[in-house]
Amino acid sequence: MVSFVNMSLKSQHGFLHLLLTTTPDQQKALLSTVTTEQVQALVEIAFNLPLLTDLGEHYYFVKYLGKQKHSLRYKKQFIRQHSEELLKAFSTWKEELLKLIASL
Repeated sequence: MVSFVNMSLKSQHGFLHLLLTTTPDQQKALLSTVTTEQVQALVEIAFNLPLLTDLGEHYYFVKYLGKQKHSLRYKKQFIRQHSEELLKAFSTWKEELLKLIASL
């Protein structure tokens, strides 16, 4: 996996690690209370992930989340409403994302 690192990923290292390694109920709770900075990190991943790999059935969802035309406020609400879909999409690449986070 190609490295794509920005300040939002570095500053949200702990959140992203916890999100990927905790229980499903805790993951949903984390996404239901997501902050703007956390949204920026998730959107950065969503923007770059389709460029780096085949996401299969999750391609359109992740691509939509990563679109630059939507506001962070909209994306925060979108993540809260579609947390299960986001978790399914990211779980496919969990190990690779954990390696990326560990290298920050």
